Amino acid sequence: KNQFSQDLQKYKIRQQYNFGDYVKFYKPQTEFTTDFDNTVEVVGQVFCGYIVAQKENDLYVFDQHAAAERIRYEAYTKAIDSHTLKIQPLLIQENFETSASVCEILKENLEVLSDLGFSVSEFGDRTFKINAYPAILGAISIEPIIRKILDDIEQNKNIDIKQKREIIIMRSCRESIKAGDALPILEAKKLISDLFKCDNPFTCPHGRPTAWTISKNDLEKFFKRK
Repeated sequence: KNQFSQDLQKYKIRQQYNFGDYVKFYKPQTEFTTDFDNTVEVVGQVFCGYIVAQKENDLYVFDQHAAAERIRYEAYTKAIDSHTLKIQPLLIQENFETSASVCEILKENLEVLSDLGFSVSEFGDRTFKINAYPAILGAISIEPIIRKILDDIEQNKNIDIKQKREIIIMRSCRESIKAGDALPILEAKKLISDLFKCDNPFTCPHGRPTAWTISKNDLEKFFKRK
């Protein structure tokens, strides 16, 4: 089953997500505070994808991809809602061809794509060109994102405009984040700081947790020091 179909079905559930639902060492959301980033000490990065940090008597492991995706998702949606979304024109337009079926899907969704910052226009028989895209997605190739968006829409044909917009935004944010990047300590700390400025810092837009934590007390119990 298409991943975004599952995401849409779990949309309401993930709004009430609590770390405690996963494993016993997850802390409830209420135990995190908005000044978390002011007292956290970033220890380092492991496996080019996880940030290890310490705050008082707790050890945290952040999924940097999930965290970055949450940050970009909220920044994107807030820019749309406030009509402040910046558009990045392409110096060299990206042209691509589609199948007959995908061509029709794209034609039907040019307006909703435009509302979300993607300027795509017809450029011949089943050929399109990308003229501009949301600047918030960074310096990336847009064609692969458009193709994945179209695939998601094709797999979820009976959805309303609101759900379609959610699919486009979530897919754009997911595909625009590079996995496995090495992060200097200062960049890692900024990522955590930005994460805890989000309205919902505890999961990525798809509902996956952004962090795992274990207390010093639990570590000492595990190593039989207590």
